[in-house]
Amino acid sequence: MRCTARLLLRLIPVVGLVAGMGRMAVAQERPSGMTRLPEAKVAYLLNCGGCHGEAGRSSPALVPDLKSQVGYFLCTPEGRNYLVRLPNVAFSHLSSSSLTVLMNFMVFDMGEGSAPAGAKPYTVAEVDRLRREPLQMGNFMAYRQKTVAGVVRACPAAAKVSSFAADDPYVLANRR
Repeated sequence: MRCTARLLLRLIPVVGLVAGMGRMAVAQERPSGMTRLPEAKVAYLLNCGGCHGEAGRSSPALVPDLKSQVGYFLCTPEGRNYLVRLPNVAFSHLSSSSLTVLMNFMVFDMGEGSAPAGAKPYTVAEVDRLRREPLQMGNFMAYRQKTVAGVVRACPAAAKVSSFAADDPYVLANRR
């Protein structure tokens, strides 16, 4: 028991030093010239950027590009719903509020004008409702192909969006 007490007494200064270092690190200000990324961009990078690329460009034969394209999904109610119902989106650890901010960032900022004129931003209530109905089907690719076909009919400019069908020109052009 005495050894334990002596050991603890010797460790107190070390623990205090380590704790103080932690406070010093927290108290340090950001170096000048460093900018803070917006919440939506951070959420995108942490939750989506690994597959879809830092700037929304990916390996298009495998993973859809988002840059200048994702907003087209708002051309139809099915396309709009599809984006939130995707399993990686619906099951995200983000709160519905944070996910709404992320979805609006993706379709309006990353989408760079691909959202149709007059498209409304997602609401928290809408995202909360849709994520409770995640896509669950055996043939996900067929569902995507049907959804993209509807989006392209409604917004012909969306023709560059990949449906991932084997004969999709976008897929064929980007295979390596």
